[in-house]
Amino acid sequence: MGLSCSSFRVSCGKDRRLGLTLVEVAIGAALVAVIAVALGQILMATDNSIDYMTRGAATDQEIKRSMNRIADDLQLSASSAITVTSGTYFDQLNSQRPNPNGNGQSGAPDITGVWQQNWQTWYQVVGTDLVRRILDSSGNIAASETLVRNLDDTGTSGKGFEVSVNGPVVGLTLRLQSPRRDGAVIARELTTSVFLKNN
Repeated sequence: MGLSCSSFRVSCGKDRRLGLTLVEVAIGAALVAVIAVALGQILMATDNSIDYMTRGAATDQEIKRSMNRIADDLQLSASSAITVTSGTYFDQLNSQRPNPNGNGQSGAPDITGVWQQNWQTWYQVVGTDLVRRILDSSGNIAASETLVRNLDDTGTSGKGFEVSVNGPVVGLTLRLQSPRRDGAVIARELTTSVFLKNN
């Protein structure tokens, strides 16, 4: 039971050498290329999924933090001291709080949290960023902070920052359009209502 020249690539002479033929090498290279492309696609899809989830979670946190900040300001405001200016894509919100000493004057806290007479808190969209500003009694900006970026400025789903006042209840809506690295856009919307304690 010997081995023949055709079985198991046994060399039958000095001219026949062990190794792969050109066809076998080409098939092997093609298989490696197909596997590499498939792995690359899987990695890209995984990276896009991770990007979508992390950006979505960050956007959700940004919206919630902004809504809480606005709600904190509004809860202590009186409905008579709230002004909403309606715009095409964004509303503007101005508010004042009654004096904590109860003398009938209105104002707003400064950057340190100390109430100042005739000051106001102003929410305005600059570009596509919602900015909270504290204005002093002369109308000068005493403090400014960006609360949320990438508000929807297309108007297709409604205003990017929308405010409605119905007696002691203020309705707030934020709509965002956050771009991803792959060019897609993450759309987020949060609506809440705030009950005014000083009505």
